[in-house]
Amino acid sequence: MMVGKLKFCLLCLLTYHTVESLNALLSNRLRSTVPRGDALDKEIVKTAVPSMANLAVVPLVGAVDTFWVGRMSNAAAQAGQAAAGTSFFTAYFLVSFIPTITAPLVAKAAGAGDIKEAEKRVAEALWISTVLGFICTIALIVKPGLINSLVLRSDAEALPYANAYLQVRSMSMIAALISAIGFAAYRGILDTVTPLRVSLVANFANLVLDPLFIFQPIALGVVGAALATVTAEIGSAIIYIILLRRKKLLRPFQQLVSSPPSLSSIFVLLTSGATMLLRQALLNISFILATRKAQSINPFAGAAYGIIMQCYSLGVVIQIAIQGTAAAIVPTIRAKNGNLEARRVADRLFGFGSSVAILLSLAQLILLPRFAPFFSVVPQVQKAIIRPARLASLVQLTNGIIFAGEGIMLGISAFRALATITALGVTTMAAFLASPWAANQLDGVLLSILAFHIVQASGVLLHHLFFSPLASSTTIEKSPKSSSSSNY
Repeated sequence: MMVGKLKFCLLCLLTYHTVESLNALLSNRLRSTVPRGDALDKEIVKTAVPSMANLAVVPLVGAVDTFWVGRMSNAAAQAGQAAAGTSFFTAYFLVSFIPTITAPLVAKAAGAGDIKEAEKRVAEALWISTVLGFICTIALIVKPGLINSLVLRSDAEALPYANAYLQVRSMSMIAALISAIGFAAYRGILDTVTPLRVSLVANFANLVLDPLFIFQPIALGVVGAALATVTAEIGSAIIYIILLRRKKLLRPFQQLVSSPPSLSSIFVLLTSGATMLLRQALLNISFILATRKAQSINPFAGAAYGIIMQCYSLGVVIQIAIQGTAAAIVPTIRAKNGNLEARRVADRLFGFGSSVAILLSLAQLILLPRFAPFFSVVPQVQKAIIRPARLASLVQLTNGIIFAGEGIMLGISAFRALATITALGVTTMAAFLASPWAANQLDGVLLSILAFHIVQASGVLLHHLFFSPLASSTTIEKSPKSSSSSNY
Protein backbone atom coordinates (compact mmCIF):
# COMPACT_ATOMS: atom_id res chain seq x y z
CA MET A 1 0.00 0.00 0.00
CA MET A 2 2.82 2.36 0.96
CA VAL A 3 4.68 1.50 -2.25
CA GLY A 4 1.59 2.38 -4.29
CA LYS A 5 1.19 5.72 -2.51
CA LEU A 6 4.88 6.45 -2.96
CA LYS A 7 4.62 5.77 -6.71
CA PHE A 8 1.56 8.00 -6.92
CA CYS A 9 3.35 10.83 -5.07
CA LEU A 10 6.40 10.49 -7.32
CA LEU A 11 4.16 10.59 -10.39
CA CYS A 12 2.43 13.74 -9.13
CA LEU A 13 5.80 15.35 -8.35
CA LEU A 14 7.14 14.45 -11.80
CA THR A 15 4.00 15.81 -13.47
CA TYR A 16 4.22 19.03 -11.46
CA HIS A 17 7.87 19.58 -12.37
CA THR A 18 7.14 18.76 -16.02
CA VAL A 19 4.31 21.29 -16.16
CA GLU A 20 6.42 23.90 -14.35
CA SER A 21 9.36 23.30 -16.71
CA LEU A 22 7.09 23.55 -19.75
CA ASN A 23 5.54 26.75 -18.39
CA ALA A 24 8.99 28.25 -17.77
CA LEU A 25 10.13 27.19 -21.24
CA LEU A 26 7.15 28.77 -22.96
CA SER A 27 7.41 31.93 -20.85
CA ASN A 28 11.09 32.34 -21.71
CA ARG A 29 10.44 31.69 -25.39
CA LEU A 30 7.54 34.16 -25.40
CA ARG A 31 9.73 36.86 -23.84
CA SER A 32 12.41 36.22 -26.46
CA THR A 33 9.96 37.10 -29.25
CA VAL A 34 9.48 40.69 -28.06
CA PRO A 35 11.39 43.24 -30.21
CA ARG A 36 13.91 45.21 -28.11
CA GLY A 37 15.50 47.61 -30.57
CA ASP A 38 18.85 45.81 -30.23
CA ALA A 39 21.38 44.81 -32.92
CA LEU A 40 19.35 41.71 -33.81
CA ASP A 41 16.21 43.79 -34.39
CA LYS A 42 18.18 46.20 -36.55
CA GLU A 43 19.51 43.35 -38.71
CA ILE A 44 16.01 41.92 -39.16
CA VAL A 45 14.60 45.33 -40.05
CA LYS A 46 17.48 46.06 -42.44
CA THR A 47 16.76 42.82 -44.30
CA ALA A 48 12.96 42.72 -44.05
CA VAL A 49 11.90 46.32 -44.75
CA PRO A 50 13.34 46.55 -48.30
CA SER A 51 11.76 43.15 -49.04
CA MET A 52 8.43 44.41 -47.72
CA ALA A 53 8.60 47.47 -49.94
CA ASN A 54 9.69 45.35 -52.90
CA LEU A 55 6.91 42.80 -52.55
CA ALA A 56 4.30 45.44 -51.71
CA VAL A 57 4.92 47.16 -55.04
CA VAL A 58 3.49 44.19 -56.97
CA PRO A 59 -0.01 44.10 -55.41
CA LEU A 60 -0.10 47.88 -55.41
CA VAL A 61 0.38 47.82 -59.16
CA GLY A 62 -2.11 44.93 -59.28
CA ALA A 63 -4.55 47.16 -57.45
CA VAL A 64 -3.98 49.78 -60.14
CA ASP A 65 -4.80 47.09 -62.75
CA THR A 66 -8.01 46.40 -60.85
CA PHE A 67 -8.74 50.12 -60.67
CA TRP A 68 -8.38 50.64 -64.44
CA VAL A 69 -10.35 47.51 -65.35
CA GLY A 70 -13.00 48.67 -62.88
CA ARG A 71 -13.30 51.91 -64.87
CA MET A 72 -14.67 49.78 -67.73
CA SER A 73 -17.95 49.48 -65.71
CA ASN A 74 -18.10 45.80 -66.63
CA ALA A 75 -18.43 43.38 -63.69
CA ALA A 76 -17.85 40.37 -65.96
CA ALA A 77 -14.57 41.84 -67.23
CA GLN A 78 -13.42 42.55 -63.68
CA ALA A 79 -14.41 39.07 -62.50
CA GLY A 80 -12.64 37.59 -65.54
CA GLN A 81 -9.43 39.43 -64.74
CA ALA A 82 -9.59 38.28 -61.11
CA ALA A 83 -10.22 34.67 -62.14
CA ALA A 84 -7.46 34.70 -64.77
CA GLY A 85 -5.07 36.22 -62.24
CA THR A 86 -5.78 33.29 -59.93
CA SER A 87 -5.29 30.87 -62.83
CA PHE A 88 -1.96 32.43 -63.78
CA PHE A 89 -0.61 32.33 -60.25
CA THR A 90 -1.90 28.78 -59.83
CA ALA A 91 0.28 27.76 -62.78
CA TYR A 92 3.14 30.02 -61.68
CA PHE A 93 3.27 28.65 -58.15
CA LEU A 94 3.27 25.10 -59.47
CA VAL A 95 6.55 25.75 -61.28
CA SER A 96 8.07 28.28 -58.86
CA PHE A 97 9.06 25.77 -56.18
CA ILE A 98 12.68 26.04 -57.41
CA PRO A 99 13.02 29.78 -56.59
CA THR A 100 11.43 29.04 -53.20
CA ILE A 101 14.30 26.76 -52.16
CA THR A 102 17.01 28.81 -53.92
CA ALA A 103 17.24 31.53 -51.23
CA PRO A 104 18.10 29.20 -48.30
CA LEU A 105 20.55 27.25 -50.50
CA VAL A 106 22.33 30.44 -51.58
CA ALA A 107 22.24 31.71 -47.98
CA LYS A 108 23.83 28.51 -46.71
CA ALA A 109 26.61 28.70 -49.33
CA ALA A 110 27.19 32.43 -48.83
CA GLY A 111 27.17 32.01 -45.05
CA ALA A 112 29.99 29.48 -45.44
CA GLY A 113 31.86 31.85 -47.81
CA ASP A 114 31.45 29.61 -50.88
CA ILE A 115 30.41 31.97 -53.71
CA LYS A 116 31.12 29.34 -56.38
CA GLU A 117 28.56 27.04 -54.78
CA ALA A 118 26.06 29.91 -54.68
CA GLU A 119 26.68 30.55 -58.41
CA LYS A 120 26.13 26.86 -59.12
CA ARG A 121 22.80 26.91 -57.27
CA VAL A 122 21.61 29.94 -59.24
CA ALA A 123 22.57 28.31 -62.58
CA GLU A 124 20.71 25.11 -61.71
CA ALA A 125 17.63 27.06 -60.67
CA LEU A 126 17.64 29.07 -63.91
CA TRP A 127 17.93 25.99 -66.11
CA ILE A 128 15.12 24.06 -64.46
CA SER A 129 12.81 27.07 -64.11
CA THR A 130 13.26 28.09 -67.75
CA VAL A 131 12.33 24.62 -68.99
CA LEU A 132 9.31 24.38 -66.68
CA GLY A 133 8.28 27.95 -67.53
CA PHE A 134 8.41 27.26 -71.28
CA ILE A 135 6.20 24.18 -70.95
CA CYS A 136 3.75 26.10 -68.76
CA THR A 137 3.63 29.06 -71.18
CA ILE A 138 2.79 26.87 -74.18
CA ALA A 139 0.05 25.08 -72.22
CA LEU A 140 -1.58 28.35 -71.12
CA ILE A 141 -1.48 29.89 -74.59
CA VAL A 142 -2.92 26.80 -76.30
CA LYS A 143 -5.48 25.84 -73.63
CA PRO A 144 -6.33 28.84 -71.42
CA GLY A 145 -9.84 27.56 -70.84
CA LEU A 146 -8.51 24.37 -69.28
CA ILE A 147 -7.07 26.05 -66.19
CA ASN A 148 -9.72 28.79 -66.12
CA SER A 149 -12.36 26.06 -65.93
CA LEU A 150 -10.98 25.28 -62.47
CA VAL A 151 -12.19 28.66 -61.19
CA LEU A 152 -15.06 29.47 -63.59
CA ARG A 153 -18.08 27.55 -64.83
CA SER A 154 -18.25 26.90 -68.57
CA ASP A 155 -21.25 29.25 -68.87
CA ALA A 156 -19.75 32.07 -66.78
CA GLU A 157 -19.99 35.55 -68.29
CA ALA A 158 -16.42 36.22 -67.20
CA LEU A 159 -14.88 33.24 -69.05
CA PRO A 160 -14.13 34.96 -72.43
CA TYR A 161 -12.41 37.84 -70.63
CA ALA A 162 -10.46 35.42 -68.45
CA ASN A 163 -9.26 33.36 -71.43
CA ALA A 164 -8.11 36.43 -73.37
CA TYR A 165 -6.28 37.84 -70.34
CA LEU A 166 -4.57 34.54 -69.48
CA GLN A 167 -3.28 33.90 -73.01
CA VAL A 168 -1.39 37.19 -73.02
CA ARG A 169 -0.34 37.09 -69.35
CA SER A 170 1.18 33.62 -69.82
CA MET A 171 3.93 35.14 -71.98
CA SER A 172 5.44 36.60 -68.80
CA MET A 173 5.88 33.19 -67.12
CA ILE A 174 9.59 32.62 -67.90
CA ALA A 175 10.45 36.25 -67.14
CA ALA A 176 8.60 36.06 -63.81
CA LEU A 177 10.53 32.92 -62.84
CA ILE A 178 13.88 34.52 -63.75
CA SER A 179 12.99 37.55 -61.62
CA ALA A 180 11.99 35.26 -58.74
CA ILE A 181 15.36 33.49 -58.90
CA GLY A 182 17.18 36.83 -59.02
CA PHE A 183 15.23 38.04 -56.00
CA ALA A 184 15.93 34.77 -54.15
CA ALA A 185 19.65 34.95 -54.94
CA TYR A 186 19.96 38.49 -53.61
CA ARG A 187 17.90 37.62 -50.56
CA GLY A 188 20.26 34.69 -49.96
CA ILE A 189 23.19 37.12 -49.63
CA LEU A 190 21.00 39.36 -47.42
CA ASP A 191 20.81 42.14 -50.02
CA THR A 192 17.16 43.16 -50.27
CA VAL A 193 17.72 46.75 -51.42
CA THR A 194 18.79 45.84 -54.97
CA PRO A 195 15.62 43.79 -55.67
CA LEU A 196 13.56 46.73 -54.41
CA ARG A 197 15.15 49.02 -56.99
CA VAL A 198 14.50 46.50 -59.77
CA SER A 199 10.88 46.12 -58.69
CA LEU A 200 10.30 49.88 -58.58
CA VAL A 201 11.61 50.33 -62.12
CA ALA A 202 9.63 47.40 -63.57
CA ASN A 203 6.38 48.20 -61.84
CA PHE A 204 6.59 51.90 -62.64
CA ALA A 205 6.64 50.82 -66.28
CA ASN A 206 3.52 48.72 -65.64
CA LEU A 207 1.87 51.68 -63.94
CA VAL A 208 2.47 53.95 -66.93
CA LEU A 209 1.48 51.37 -69.55
CA ASP A 210 -1.83 50.27 -67.93
CA PRO A 211 -4.09 53.17 -69.01
CA LEU A 212 -2.36 53.38 -72.40
CA PHE A 213 -2.93 49.70 -73.18
CA ILE A 214 -6.40 49.36 -71.58
CA PHE A 215 -7.91 52.57 -72.96
CA GLN A 216 -6.29 55.04 -75.33
CA PRO A 217 -4.31 55.01 -77.57
CA ILE A 218 -4.04 51.18 -77.87
CA ALA A 219 -7.45 50.35 -76.31
CA LEU A 220 -7.10 46.59 -75.72
CA GLY A 221 -9.33 46.45 -72.64
CA VAL A 222 -8.60 43.59 -70.23
CA VAL A 223 -5.93 42.24 -72.60
CA GLY A 224 -4.14 45.58 -72.32
CA ALA A 225 -3.70 45.08 -68.57
CA ALA A 226 -2.08 41.71 -69.23
CA LEU A 227 0.20 43.14 -71.92
CA ALA A 228 1.41 45.91 -69.62
CA THR A 229 2.35 43.31 -67.00
CA VAL A 230 4.17 41.15 -69.58
CA THR A 231 6.26 44.13 -70.71
CA ALA A 232 7.22 45.00 -67.13
CA GLU A 233 8.11 41.38 -66.24
CA ILE A 234 10.41 41.00 -69.25
CA GLY A 235 12.18 44.23 -68.33
CA SER A 236 12.62 43.00 -64.75
CA ALA A 237 14.13 39.69 -65.90
CA ILE A 238 16.67 41.42 -68.15
CA ILE A 239 17.78 43.71 -65.31
CA TYR A 240 18.22 40.77 -62.92
CA ILE A 241 20.36 38.86 -65.43
CA ILE A 242 22.68 41.86 -65.80
CA LEU A 243 22.92 42.38 -62.02
CA LEU A 244 23.55 38.70 -61.23
CA ARG A 245 26.42 38.70 -63.71
CA ARG A 246 27.96 41.76 -62.05
CA LYS A 247 27.62 40.10 -58.63
CA LYS A 248 29.34 36.95 -59.95
CA LEU A 249 26.27 34.91 -59.03
CA LEU A 250 25.62 33.99 -62.67
CA ARG A 251 27.92 32.47 -65.26
CA PRO A 252 28.41 34.15 -68.66
CA PHE A 253 25.57 33.35 -71.05
CA GLN A 254 27.80 31.20 -73.29
CA GLN A 255 28.87 29.03 -70.34
CA LEU A 256 25.33 28.83 -69.05
CA VAL A 257 24.08 27.49 -72.40
CA SER A 258 27.06 25.28 -73.26
CA SER A 259 27.50 23.83 -69.75
CA PRO A 260 24.10 22.86 -68.38
CA PRO A 261 23.90 21.35 -64.89
CA SER A 262 24.56 17.63 -64.63
CA LEU A 263 21.61 15.29 -64.44
CA SER A 264 22.68 14.24 -60.95
CA SER A 265 22.66 17.84 -59.63
CA ILE A 266 19.31 18.51 -61.31
CA PHE A 267 17.94 15.32 -59.77
CA VAL A 268 19.12 16.37 -56.30
CA LEU A 269 17.51 19.81 -56.69
CA LEU A 270 14.27 18.34 -58.02
CA THR A 271 14.21 15.78 -55.20
CA SER A 272 14.66 18.56 -52.65
CA GLY A 273 11.97 20.57 -54.39
CA ALA A 274 9.49 17.71 -54.81
CA THR A 275 8.08 18.18 -51.32
CA MET A 276 7.78 21.91 -51.91
CA LEU A 277 6.07 21.18 -55.23
CA LEU A 278 3.55 19.04 -53.35
CA ARG A 279 3.01 21.82 -50.84
CA GLN A 280 2.58 24.37 -53.60
CA ALA A 281 0.08 22.11 -55.36
CA LEU A 282 -1.90 21.89 -52.12
CA LEU A 283 -1.87 25.68 -51.74
CA ASN A 284 -3.03 26.02 -55.33
CA ILE A 285 -5.91 23.67 -54.60
CA SER A 286 -6.95 25.92 -51.73
CA PHE A 287 -6.80 29.04 -53.94
CA ILE A 288 -8.81 27.33 -56.66
CA LEU A 289 -11.45 25.99 -54.27
CA ALA A 290 -12.00 29.42 -52.71
CA THR A 291 -12.04 31.30 -56.02
CA ARG A 292 -14.36 28.80 -57.70
CA LYS A 293 -16.77 28.97 -54.78
CA ALA A 294 -16.79 32.79 -54.89
CA GLN A 295 -17.19 32.89 -58.68
CA SER A 296 -20.07 30.39 -58.56
CA ILE A 297 -22.23 32.67 -56.38
CA ASN A 298 -22.70 35.45 -58.98
CA PRO A 299 -20.54 37.92 -60.97
CA PHE A 300 -20.84 40.55 -58.26
CA ALA A 301 -19.53 38.18 -55.59
CA GLY A 302 -16.76 37.08 -57.94
CA ALA A 303 -15.67 40.66 -58.57
CA ALA A 304 -15.94 41.51 -54.84
CA TYR A 305 -13.83 38.49 -53.91
CA GLY A 306 -11.16 39.56 -56.41
CA ILE A 307 -11.03 43.05 -54.90
CA ILE A 308 -10.91 41.73 -51.31
CA MET A 309 -8.07 39.33 -52.12
CA GLN A 310 -6.23 42.02 -54.07
CA CYS A 311 -6.21 44.24 -50.97
CA TYR A 312 -5.55 41.29 -48.66
CA SER A 313 -2.49 40.43 -50.75
CA LEU A 314 -0.95 43.78 -49.82
CA GLY A 315 -0.64 42.48 -46.28
CA VAL A 316 0.40 39.02 -47.41
CA VAL A 317 3.40 40.27 -49.38
CA ILE A 318 4.64 42.16 -46.33
CA GLN A 319 4.47 38.91 -44.38
CA ILE A 320 6.15 37.07 -47.27
CA ALA A 321 9.04 39.51 -46.78
CA ILE A 322 9.31 38.31 -43.18
CA GLN A 323 9.09 34.72 -44.44
CA GLY A 324 11.92 35.39 -46.90
CA THR A 325 13.98 37.13 -44.22
CA ALA A 326 13.59 34.10 -41.95
CA ALA A 327 14.47 31.69 -44.77
CA ALA A 328 17.72 33.63 -45.40
CA ILE A 329 18.81 34.79 -41.93
CA VAL A 330 18.18 31.56 -40.01
CA PRO A 331 20.43 29.31 -42.17
CA THR A 332 23.08 32.05 -42.37
CA ILE A 333 23.23 32.47 -38.58
CA ARG A 334 22.99 28.72 -38.07
CA ALA A 335 26.02 28.15 -40.35
CA LYS A 336 28.03 30.87 -38.59
CA ASN A 337 26.98 30.63 -34.94
CA GLY A 338 25.04 27.40 -34.42
CA ASN A 339 21.54 26.35 -33.40
CA LEU A 340 21.26 28.33 -30.19
CA GLU A 341 21.77 31.70 -31.85
CA ALA A 342 19.59 30.65 -34.80
CA ARG A 343 16.81 29.84 -32.34
CA ARG A 344 17.07 33.29 -30.78
CA VAL A 345 16.75 34.89 -34.21
CA ALA A 346 13.82 32.62 -35.10
CA ASP A 347 11.96 33.48 -31.89
CA ARG A 348 12.38 37.18 -32.57
CA LEU A 349 11.05 36.76 -36.11
CA PHE A 350 7.81 35.36 -34.66
CA GLY A 351 7.48 38.54 -32.61
CA PHE A 352 8.07 40.74 -35.64
CA GLY A 353 5.58 38.82 -37.76
CA SER A 354 2.87 38.97 -35.10
CA SER A 355 3.35 42.70 -34.48
CA VAL A 356 3.09 43.46 -38.19
CA ALA A 357 0.02 41.21 -38.51
CA ILE A 358 -1.85 43.15 -35.83
CA LEU A 359 -1.19 46.46 -37.60
CA LEU A 360 -2.17 45.07 -41.01
CA SER A 361 -5.35 43.52 -39.65
CA LEU A 362 -6.47 46.80 -38.10
CA ALA A 363 -5.62 48.74 -41.26
CA GLN A 364 -7.59 46.34 -43.46
CA LEU A 365 -10.56 46.34 -41.08
CA ILE A 366 -10.76 50.13 -41.10
CA LEU A 367 -9.80 51.01 -44.67
CA LEU A 368 -11.09 48.36 -47.08
CA PRO A 369 -14.85 49.06 -46.74
CA ARG A 370 -14.13 52.76 -47.29
CA PHE A 371 -12.06 52.07 -50.40
CA ALA A 372 -14.66 49.82 -52.07
CA PRO A 373 -15.92 52.57 -54.45
CA PHE A 374 -12.34 53.13 -55.60
CA PHE A 375 -12.09 49.61 -57.04
CA SER A 376 -15.51 49.32 -58.67
CA VAL A 377 -18.25 51.67 -59.79
CA VAL A 378 -20.84 48.86 -59.70
CA PRO A 379 -23.08 49.30 -56.58
CA GLN A 380 -23.71 45.55 -56.15
CA VAL A 381 -19.98 44.86 -56.06
CA GLN A 382 -19.40 47.64 -53.53
CA LYS A 383 -22.10 46.20 -51.26
CA ALA A 384 -20.77 42.63 -51.56
CA ILE A 385 -17.35 43.71 -50.25
CA ILE A 386 -18.30 45.01 -46.79
CA ARG A 387 -18.81 41.95 -44.52
CA PRO A 388 -16.25 39.62 -46.16
CA ALA A 389 -13.66 42.40 -45.84
CA ARG A 390 -14.05 42.25 -42.05
CA LEU A 391 -13.47 38.51 -42.06
CA ALA A 392 -10.41 38.99 -44.27
CA SER A 393 -8.91 41.19 -41.55
CA LEU A 394 -9.15 38.23 -39.12
CA VAL A 395 -7.39 36.03 -41.67
CA GLN A 396 -4.68 38.69 -41.89
CA LEU A 397 -4.18 38.47 -38.12
CA THR A 398 -3.03 34.83 -38.34
CA ASN A 399 -0.38 35.55 -40.96
CA GLY A 400 2.20 36.80 -38.46
CA ILE A 401 2.74 33.34 -37.01
CA ILE A 402 2.24 31.51 -40.30
CA PHE A 403 4.77 33.29 -42.50
CA ALA A 404 7.48 33.64 -39.85
CA GLY A 405 7.09 29.94 -39.04
CA GLU A 406 7.13 28.90 -42.68
CA GLY A 407 10.28 30.94 -43.33
CA ILE A 408 12.04 29.34 -40.38
CA MET A 409 11.04 25.87 -41.61
CA LEU A 410 12.33 26.70 -45.10
CA GLY A 411 15.59 27.91 -43.57
CA ILE A 412 16.17 24.62 -41.73
CA SER A 413 14.95 22.58 -44.76
CA ALA A 414 11.94 21.14 -42.91
CA PHE A 415 10.12 20.76 -46.23
CA ARG A 416 8.26 17.55 -45.42
CA ALA A 417 6.85 18.85 -42.14
CA LEU A 418 5.77 22.07 -43.85
CA ALA A 419 3.98 20.12 -46.59
CA THR A 420 2.20 18.00 -43.96
CA ILE A 421 0.95 21.08 -42.11
CA THR A 422 -0.27 22.57 -45.40
CA ALA A 423 -2.11 19.34 -46.26
CA LEU A 424 -3.96 19.46 -42.94
CA GLY A 425 -4.92 23.08 -43.53
CA VAL A 426 -6.18 22.48 -47.08
CA THR A 427 -8.22 19.47 -45.91
CA THR A 428 -9.85 21.62 -43.23
CA MET A 429 -10.62 24.35 -45.76
CA ALA A 430 -12.11 21.92 -48.29
CA ALA A 431 -14.35 20.41 -45.61
CA PHE A 432 -15.51 23.88 -44.58
CA LEU A 433 -16.28 24.91 -48.17
CA ALA A 434 -18.38 21.77 -48.60
CA SER A 435 -20.37 22.50 -45.44
CA PRO A 436 -23.68 24.44 -45.27
CA TRP A 437 -21.82 27.38 -43.67
CA ALA A 438 -20.22 28.22 -47.03
CA ALA A 439 -23.32 27.71 -49.16
CA ASN A 440 -23.87 30.57 -51.64
CA GLN A 441 -22.34 33.31 -49.53
CA LEU A 442 -19.01 35.08 -49.70
CA ASP A 443 -18.75 35.14 -45.89
CA GLY A 444 -18.48 31.35 -45.89
CA VAL A 445 -15.58 31.44 -48.34
CA LEU A 446 -13.64 33.79 -46.05
CA LEU A 447 -14.48 31.66 -42.99
CA SER A 448 -13.05 28.60 -44.75
CA ILE A 449 -9.83 30.51 -45.44
CA LEU A 450 -9.72 31.52 -41.76
CA ALA A 451 -10.06 27.86 -40.69
CA PHE A 452 -7.19 26.95 -43.02
CA HIS A 453 -5.00 29.66 -41.51
CA ILE A 454 -5.72 28.64 -37.92
CA VAL A 455 -4.53 25.10 -38.69
CA GLN A 456 -1.42 26.48 -40.44
CA ALA A 457 -0.54 28.81 -37.56
CA SER A 458 -0.97 26.06 -34.96
CA GLY A 459 1.16 23.64 -36.98
CA VAL A 460 4.18 25.89 -37.57
CA LEU A 461 4.18 27.09 -33.95
CA LEU A 462 4.08 23.56 -32.52
CA HIS A 463 6.83 22.46 -34.89
CA HIS A 464 9.06 25.36 -33.85
CA LEU A 465 8.57 24.79 -30.12
CA PHE A 466 8.79 21.01 -29.94
CA PHE A 467 9.97 19.29 -33.14
CA SER A 468 12.44 21.63 -34.87
CA PRO A 469 16.23 21.20 -34.55
CA LEU A 470 16.00 24.68 -33.01
CA ALA A 471 13.59 23.50 -30.28
CA SER A 472 14.85 23.99 -26.72
CA SER A 473 15.16 20.28 -25.99
CA THR A 474 17.72 19.81 -28.78
CA THR A 475 19.37 23.17 -29.31
CA ILE A 476 21.77 23.41 -26.37
CA GLU A 477 23.22 19.93 -26.82
CA LYS A 478 23.59 20.15 -30.61
CA SER A 479 24.61 23.77 -31.07
CA PRO A 480 28.17 23.78 -32.43
CA LYS A 481 28.90 27.24 -31.06
CA SER A 482 27.68 29.17 -28.08
CA SER A 483 25.67 32.31 -28.37
CA SER A 484 28.71 34.27 -27.21
CA SER A 485 30.04 34.04 -30.73
CA SER A 486 27.07 35.91 -32.09
CA ASN A 487 27.45 39.04 -34.12
CA TYR A 488 24.29 40.39 -32.51
